[in-house]
Amino acid sequence: MKCTFCGGPLTLKDEKCPYCGAPNPDILKHRSDMKHYQSEFKKTQDDVYTTTHKFTSFSVRTSIIAFLVILNVAALILIGSAWPIYKSVTKSTLHKNVAVHKKAMDDLIKDEKYIELNAYFNSNNLYLGDEFDTYTAITRVSDSYNSIFNSINSMINPELSSSWSPRYLVSSLSSYYETISGEYFLYEGKYLNEHFAALDDIDQKIRLLLTSFCKLTKEDLSTLPNLSANGIQDLLERRLDIHEEETN
Repeated sequence: MKCTFCGGPLTLKDEKCPYCGAPNPDILKHRSDMKHYQSEFKKTQDDVYTTTHKFTSFSVRTSIIAFLVILNVAALILIGSAWPIYKSVTKSTLHKNVAVHKKAMDDLIKDEKYIELNAYFNSNNLYLGDEFDTYTAITRVSDSYNSIFNSINSMINPELSSSWSPRYLVSSLSSYYETISGEYFLYEGKYLNEHFAALDDIDQKIRLLLTSFCKLTKEDLSTLPNLSANGIQDLLERRLDIHEEETN
């Protein structure tokens, strides 16, 4: 840049010519342009910040939503696969301890600890192991015996259950007779011949409970397996009423 008066060299910082002292007209235009550029830059910068903030906020919200969706999907997949995994691991563990579990159950059956037998079978998840199918019938009958025992125990000890009703005993008896006379019990592979003595023993114990505490007669016991649930309840209520009258 040269001075228009003397031709001396000038820069944009020179307000006057250092040689002749004449004012530099280009500096005014330069300053005006700089203000204009700075104003435009500030406006553009603000626009960028605003747009970026909106985009960032949107991106954050979108990312959070996407993460939650992925988390829920992963949870559903995990829940859906948890049971098969647990079942597979349990079956593998049971397979390694077949002899131990069978001996434990055989000892309980031998000692006539039928209530403990049912608890052992279920607490160890033996129903998941195919190797224990032959114990299914005896443990199911043991479960019914346990329910019948608890129901009668609650009946003669009201402090154990303030809301006892004959229908609890009816349900247990119905389940028991359905088990011992149904196709389930007779299904091949679901029982062992060695268990018949134990099944007979359980039946005798149930009969003893019913005659001792529900005042059922031998005739009642013979007809009981053929009665409907309503018939069993009617019979029990009649006998329990007689029992209450005799004790008053």
